[in-house]
Amino acid sequence: MNRNSLYLLILLFISLGGLAWYVLNKPDDKMSALLKDRDFAIEDIDNIGKVFLASRDTSPISLELVNGYWMVNGKYKANPNAIQNLLETMRDIKMQSIPPKGHIKGIMEGMAVFGIKVEIYSKKLEKLKTYYVGSGTHSEYGTYFYMEHGMQPYIMEIPHFSGNVRERYDLSELDWRDRSVMDVPYQDIEEIQVSYLDEKESSFSIRKIENRLSLFDANNQEISLNSKSKKTIENYLKEFPTVGAEAIQNEHPQRNLIEALEPFCAIKIKRTSNPIPMTWKFYPIEIDSVGEASSEVKQTHLKRASFFRMHVIRSDGDFLLVQYPVVEKLFRTGQSFQ
Repeated sequence: MNRNSLYLLILLFISLGGLAWYVLNKPDDKMSALLKDRDFAIEDIDNIGKVFLASRDTSPISLELVNGYWMVNGKYKANPNAIQNLLETMRDIKMQSIPPKGHIKGIMEGMAVFGIKVEIYSKKLEKLKTYYVGSGTHSEYGTYFYMEHGMQPYIMEIPHFSGNVRERYDLSELDWRDRSVMDVPYQDIEEIQVSYLDEKESSFSIRKIENRLSLFDANNQEISLNSKSKKTIENYLKEFPTVGAEAIQNEHPQRNLIEALEPFCAIKIKRTSNPIPMTWKFYPIEIDSVGEASSEVKQTHLKRASFFRMHVIRSDGDFLLVQYPVVEKLFRTGQSFQ
């Protein structure tokens, strides 16, 4: 074999090798579509800035990150736990299996009726993904997902999580809302008035005057404070944002009757950031969350053994249910700071 023939043979082998590599590794359009169909997870959840949820039987929900806070329908702060569960689901969701072909028609019919449409946007409001979340499988260990314009649905799961993933998407506006009773940071409090209608001598007010905390009794007389008392008052004010409600019960059947009662305690807060003060009225419950509020309860009689829950009417219109052990730290007296 002469040298030219050897060169031609080498070039032929190289060409055949390159052709083989291309055939084996060239993109398969059908396979690419299938992989895209099941790619529901979003690895960088820190880039998510908005989520829109819609279904046939419920009002649509818009969750959007605004100034560092997630908001519900542009009106309310969102429940941090519910948001965290949703974002972690969007990150951790994995394909469990592919449904049998004979089941796909029924799954898609169910998706059309019960499916939740999920639109996910970046912080720059670029659409990242749109998919539908259906019902759970018979075993409840998987959930049907379908990518918009996809070829077929898939059974998805969160590894090491037992349950229907749909529950993390399928919440009402109330369930998406933050449960804070008093979302007022210490720095924003200008004045607070705590009034006990049956024990007026225990009432008091705290005011920030030139960045100095001052305590006033029920007769609006300033009370002299030492450094320890001032620190106690500061710690008291810092407790307010930590108080959470058990539930928001704006449709409570006895709301009108309860609102007609005199509250056990009323707390009024003036904020630096808002000229309109807010008021919270507390009503001990004699039985339970749907029981009657008591109209004759004095602070000295308010014991955990007798009252575990309270109704709270907030001046923004919300009607809350709280547990007394959670809110009892709010019921200080003017004398207790001295």
